[in-house]
Amino acid sequence: MNIIELFTDKIFHIMSRPHFILRSVFFKTYSELKSEMDNLEAQMEGAKKRERAVALKKVKLLCKEFGFTAGMLQGVLAKGRNRTPKTQGVLIGRGFSPPYAV
Repeated sequence: MNIIELFTDKIFHIMSRPHFILRSVFFKTYSELKSEMDNLEAQMEGAKKRERAVALKKVKLLCKEFGFTAGMLQGVLAKGRNRTPKTQGVLIGRGFSPPYAV
């Protein structure tokens, strides 16, 4: 039996199956896809946490090795959380005037 006969025999075998078997093999339901997406998101979150921890260790080692201080990295590092409310200076009426009106 040559390769072409083997290939056609496999195709005829697959095509002779009922449609619902083919559908269950090749197409997934919404709930199956949703559960896979949830699993992938959980895996992505875990991988991000691990990579972040490794990156932080690497940064700490480099800072220790080259003697960098927080003051030296002040313009490079991301700023921390903004502790002021986002609406500060935007109140209208008897409160603060908005920044565009100044």
